[in-house]
Amino acid sequence: MQAFSADGKHVLLLEMQQLPSNLHYRVVAVDRVLVSEPKLAKCVVEVELAAPYKVKRLGCLPGGERSLGCVLSPRGAWLGCQTMKELAELDPRSTTTINGKTVHDHKQRYRVRTMEAATGKIGIDLTDPQLGFPSAISDDGVLVLHDQGLATVTRDGKTHELPGTEAATLFSWFHSPTELVTESGGAIGVVRLNR
Repeated sequence: MQAFSADGKHVLLLEMQQLPSNLHYRVVAVDRVLVSEPKLAKCVVEVELAAPYKVKRLGCLPGGERSLGCVLSPRGAWLGCQTMKELAELDPRSTTTINGKTVHDHKQRYRVRTMEAATGKIGIDLTDPQLGFPSAISDDGVLVLHDQGLATVTRDGKTHELPGTEAATLFSWFHSPTELVTESGGAIGVVRLNR
């Protein structure tokens, strides 16, 4: 699975093979990618675009949690991810029945976090977020979440709903630090952010 940033120079790859000595990917014009497998660390790596194509590991998202989806800022400076961790405690409200036998499922903890790619420093850390799924992130770490519309979360944790975005689709892109490109019903729009 791949997702491109607005400038077309960065790509989010969720399926990679044997890093770093034998890096395989389908896109040539890449300089930062996220490496993610369910049981591996989620790391941003920088790949030189000229031979010998050196690979440098940058920040890694701590915690070893399963990644449900990530977004990369236009220049690859920030990463926003939703993760899930299965807890040891059983959930009495959730069961699975197989061949007539019913067992309780484990509780799950969801998080939305942002990380500065170069340093690995965590910016935003929301546990069990009620705000939604990461939609976009700016090069200065402002996260856009999608649920019943779009909302921004600044690095200091302040949330601002974006009016008129109720029909926006999941993914949006920062065109500039104050302009967010969205899609709704096949129409492209620009939402101006007050920052």
